[in-house]
Amino acid sequence: MYKKILLLYLCLFLFLTACSNAPNSTSSLLLDAKFDTEEFLPDFDFRNGVKKESRACESEDAYYLLSDNNLYLHYLDKDTGTSGVLCGKPECSHSSIECNAYLAGGGNLMFYDGYIYWVQQGTLLYRMRPDGTERELVQSLPGGISNSVWLHRGYVYAVQAVSRVVEGENQSLIRLTQAVLGDTDQEPKQILEVPGVDYFYQAAGNTVYLGVEGTIDSGDLTLYAYDSASGDLQTLAQTTLENEGDTRDMRYIEDSIYFSIYYDDKSIIYRYAGTLEPWQEIHPDQPSLTFFLGDSYFFGIIGRNDVVFTLYDFEGNPLQNGQLISDPSLSREVWGFRPQLLSSDSVLVLLVGIGPGYPDLLYEIPLDPAQSPQLLLEFEENLRS
Repeated sequence: MYKKILLLYLCLFLFLTACSNAPNSTSSLLLDAKFDTEEFLPDFDFRNGVKKESRACESEDAYYLLSDNNLYLHYLDKDTGTSGVLCGKPECSHSSIECNAYLAGGGNLMFYDGYIYWVQQGTLLYRMRPDGTERELVQSLPGGISNSVWLHRGYVYAVQAVSRVVEGENQSLIRLTQAVLGDTDQEPKQILEVPGVDYFYQAAGNTVYLGVEGTIDSGDLTLYAYDSASGDLQTLAQTTLENEGDTRDMRYIEDSIYFSIYYDDKSIIYRYAGTLEPWQEIHPDQPSLTFFLGDSYFFGIIGRNDVVFTLYDFEGNPLQNGQLISDPSLSREVWGFRPQLLSSDSVLVLLVGIGPGYPDLLYEIPLDPAQSPQLLLEFEENLRS
């Protein structure tokens, strides 16, 4: 009898021990124990300073970039300033589809866990080493052409802007999906599908934030949060924009979400800090500028009149202002602009030449007012390879 009681206690002890070592229910969907943290993981976290078009990314040592008028992926070394076509094939001429750097139809550049990733034609995820070697297909992305793709803590997130006929009327939808990176068999999980005409996304810890701009008629801007640890999706907040408001950017900064909204006569930056209403409104001093959001500053720019820019901190103090094109021999009408990276100390902006013969130019604009904007890279036109 004593042995039976002892055996019973032993079994109960083992059961309780097993329960105490079981995974926490809130972290059961995490793919690795190292992801069980809200701290930023530089090798595995999406970098919020990358714009949603993702035609640039960075490692600790270099920038990796695409332009509109060149079909090849380029690198720019941060320390030496050297640049070139990113191909590790010996004796490659970098002039055909056999080149490792040939990325016609490519986009969504990302640096993740020691590799450069990108998406071809919106459906195929590729990667290669930062020395231009080991180019390979990782997996296909089911669900149609993805407008944006990003990697975060072992998952592939994708947004598809799709259309559907509902009761005889065409409806625009924004769909967010999640798949396991490198898993070619598992179907992606659909997280959300809602009516919308535009979207923006951010990631912080194990939360992915998605801002969706509703139909043109409604003017609604809705903020969603998806917990990748628990699988829960929440609608955090919604606001109604004034008529003709155009969302330009979204940024997660220190537990707050900021939106940049452009109107014909003003620009407003909305701040959401955990309450449904009201959202705080920040009015920059120069309302005619289009504003993009850094982690400690607002970057405003006008893509005409020699590309005028300005930088403000979050208290509204000007940090830097000027213009990028001051050569009178260059036409003011041929330049478009695309912010590529908004880092902690500078902004990378790509000036796009409209029409043949105009190169794409990559500028760095420092936050430090003692430093002037610098031309980093000129992309030679090469669209017929």
